[in-house]
Amino acid sequence: MPDTLRSEDWFVRETRTVLIVDIVESVRLIETDQNTAVAHWRRIVAHTEEVLLPGKRARLVKSLGDGLLIEAQSVADALPIAFGIRAIAKTLNTDLPEDRKLHLRQGLDLGELLVDEHDVYGHNVNIAARLCALGDPGEIIVSAAVRDQIVNGVDADIVDLSECFLKHVKKPVRAYRLSPVAETGQRIRLPVLAKPLLPTIAVIPLRTLGAPACQSGATGQILAEELIRAFGQSPHLNVISRLSTAPFVASDKSLDEIADLLDASHVMTGTVVEDGVTLHLSLDLTEVRSKQVIWSERCKENVTDLLMGDQDVIARIAGEVGKAVLSRELQRARALPVRTVESYTLMLAAINAMYRLSLTDFNYASAMLEATIERNPRHSAPLAWMGNWHVLKVQQGWTDDPTREQRLAEDRTARALDLNPDCEQALTIDGLVQTNLSKDFEHAEAQYSRALSFNPNSALANLLKGTMHAFRDEGDEAIRFSETAQSKSPFDPQQYYFDCLTAAAYIAANKPAEALPFAERSLRANATHTSTLRTLAVAQWQTGDQAAARDTIASMVALEPELTVTKWERQNPAANYKMGKKIAEILRAAGVPS
Repeated sequence: MPDTLRSEDWFVRETRTVLIVDIVESVRLIETDQNTAVAHWRRIVAHTEEVLLPGKRARLVKSLGDGLLIEAQSVADALPIAFGIRAIAKTLNTDLPEDRKLHLRQGLDLGELLVDEHDVYGHNVNIAARLCALGDPGEIIVSAAVRDQIVNGVDADIVDLSECFLKHVKKPVRAYRLSPVAETGQRIRLPVLAKPLLPTIAVIPLRTLGAPACQSGATGQILAEELIRAFGQSPHLNVISRLSTAPFVASDKSLDEIADLLDASHVMTGTVVEDGVTLHLSLDLTEVRSKQVIWSERCKENVTDLLMGDQDVIARIAGEVGKAVLSRELQRARALPVRTVESYTLMLAAINAMYRLSLTDFNYASAMLEATIERNPRHSAPLAWMGNWHVLKVQQGWTDDPTREQRLAEDRTARALDLNPDCEQALTIDGLVQTNLSKDFEHAEAQYSRALSFNPNSALANLLKGTMHAFRDEGDEAIRFSETAQSKSPFDPQQYYFDCLTAAAYIAANKPAEALPFAERSLRANATHTSTLRTLAVAQWQTGDQAAARDTIASMVALEPELTVTKWERQNPAANYKMGKKIAEILRAAGVPS
């Protein structure tokens, strides 16, 4: 064997998106009408090479008689290719009889591959192929790693398929089905909340130029978080949550598209370059209507000072931006008839894994949060999120000892507030603990109100306060706060959670028909959230679809087989209120054991 074959010089390790395209029942098609099937397939391959791949950072690695293997530098490059292949296949099938139609299915995964000039190799290629095999004709199935790079409702519509067992893969893989947004209708529009009378700023996390791969641009996200926090304290500005603006860092969408999707009047963009101990910041605030940059900043700041909590620079920028926006609005009126980068990244990953509600990911989130707490013993946020983790554990039915989880949750949020009594996040999550586990609504309301006094734009505080009102049968207040939360974070990564609690608000207000679309969208995004299943079943039952409600309850019981109505009443904060008693009656009628 030549020495070159024993060396690793023949390949490079690269993070890539793998797209597998497969013909469904290719043997039957060839046997039925070989000429039509081959001609049809060649046109798809030619369209891929000549129309879909040019302009994308992607290449066709293999073209076989019944499939394609494409590798792309990012999900953003791969997704339009997958949708384009799906579209051309559909077009070519238009005039063919059913038994001659050529149907495709596709699978995508993201991860580290071994790449050479001829081929790509690695575990993720196999995962993409197995995901492809899960799909029905015309479907695109992706992994959780791919799904995390997609803005639901903007880049694609996503349906959670839960954890799937793939052939020759030991552990189950979380899978999702994608479809173009246009196929599933328009976004849900909130009917009650009026457009705010204040300017709304969307801060797109700064592009971190020259960052180490392990940091994944976390410095830019930290700075955006701090700017948003500062803007949110102004009574003159509405601010969009960073969780909703983060997906647009690598997006190719125009300023108008971003502003329309986020309902923003102003968009802040910029870059950050780390040069030793110095951060070079470049910021621009653009007024969407005029396309004019109404404020800009070019400055150099100390890395340690900025990332370790020195708020002087952030406060100055927030003050200047506030003045610039107010000055601009005044001109128009006259003229008219976020301790270290690594720990921060770790905490963000933990939050994402926790809300995915896969038991494996959920337990991994606990380990990551504990590591973050250990490395940052004087930081409130990871302690607060750990309290949230204990609440979700009880809500999902993943504990035999809810009392222990309550004690641990209360301890975590109490420690967080001891470190920082004014921490908005800790106050909000302590309100969640008091509402759902301690069932002390008076204490919870005080914590939510205090959090909102620091930041009226907090999407999570508004959402959870709305849920507390729902539990107490205060439906109108529940809707008001839930819709405010939706408006503050319209594309939150945990949108299913926002949708579930918004649906519960409508249930509390005796508006089950309005609850249905939110509950259905929540379930499409996360099929394992038991609270969503329960809320959907209640909405279905109350709108007269008892058969569908029973099916939904069956799915819920499959996820939580030991559930009984008595157990639910013992744990749920609403059990002694009108809404809780109504839900208990429906659960019994739909088949949950007493």
